[in-house]
Order: sequence, then structure tokens, then C-alpha cells
Amino acid sequence: MRLENLLFIPFDPRLVCFDLLNEEEKTWLDLYHKEIINRIFPSLEPKEQEILKQLTNAFLI
Repeated sequence: MRLENLLFIPFDPRLVCFDLLNEEEKTWLDLYHKEIINRIFPSLEPKEQEILKQLTNAFLI
């Protein structure tokens, strides 16, 4: 059995303490935010794309 994401909403980087995350958790956040970009980015307006970039850049390795 495996869980699948139903919603693709970026985490707020101000609410994540990166120092407390292990490498596996950082990798998961990276993959999750890359998936958000791949799925949602093309359908957004330019201003929305910029906001999404700002929110996800903090998580990308």
C-alpha cells in the first residue's frame, strides 16, 4: 500500500526548521516541491508563477 498526494500546496518555508530535518526528510520536501512545480506551474499566470517560485526555492536541493 502506498499513499499518494491529492493536493499540491507548497509548505511555507518560514514554518519549517531545516536544521531539525534529516536527509531523507529534506529529500522528500525537495521532490514534493519539484512535483508541485511540474504539475501546477504551467497553468499559472506569470505573477502566480513568481510567487510559486519564491515559495518552493527554499526547499529545492
